[in-house]
Amino acid sequence: PLHGVTFAIMWSTSTKYAADIAPPGLGATMQGLVSGLHFGLGQGLGALIGGAVYEIHGPRFTFRVSAGIALAALIILIISQSISNRVRILQAKAQSKAVYSMLTDELDPESESSLSDSPNSQLLNEFQ
Repeated sequence: PLHGVTFAIMWSTSTKYAADIAPPGLGATMQGLVSGLHFGLGQGLGALIGGAVYEIHGPRFTFRVSAGIALAALIILIISQSISNRVRILQAKAQSKAVYSMLTDELDPESESSLSDSPNSQLLNEFQ
């Protein structure tokens, strides 16, 4: 029962993430890649490598190695998401500073462009 719940969470999350990062119109292609990598490459290599390790070292060692790989993957995921979130925050701050700078330069009477050149000059003149 636990595998069914965890697999459903993993699969829905991975397909949603693939659709989110896909370029416009390529969401289905990305989901196909996720499916192919998971069911084809991932399970195929996992069965081959896991079977060989199991045969040579036994079940305990194989389970421990698998748990270590899962833990390493979790750590990599947490670090990569943390970096990605910080980059998004920095990009949003830079964009908001640029917009603020454009707005304040447009309203600053000492700036190179005057208010009469502004697209909102008629509206601004009505309120002066």
